[in-house]
Amino acid sequence: ALTQSTTSLVGKSLAKNDKETAGLVIQQTMALSLIIGTAVCILLLARANTVLGLMGVEVGTVLYPEAHSYLTTRALAAPAVLLLTVFEGSFRGYGDTKTPAI
Repeated sequence: ALTQSTTSLVGKSLAKNDKETAGLVIQQTMALSLIIGTAVCILLLARANTVLGLMGVEVGTVLYPEAHSYLTTRALAAPAVLLLTVFEGSFRGYGDTKTPAI
């Protein structure tokens, strides 16, 4: 949702030749992505056992150590992943779809 909304808002602003508003939209969505990403990270780290249990991986099973390691690693990446989606939406709004692929 952040990618699409960023693309739409940046594109609308640029269509009106309002680069200042486009920049503000990007700043706000970047901040929002970092806040949400950090919250997701904290939640997953704090409740890793519960989340894994909901997925059917109980503490003490053979799969648990690997699943826990994977989940915590992915949780630490959440802020960066969400930030990258905002960057992608920003580039799309500017009409540059090649740069995010590089």
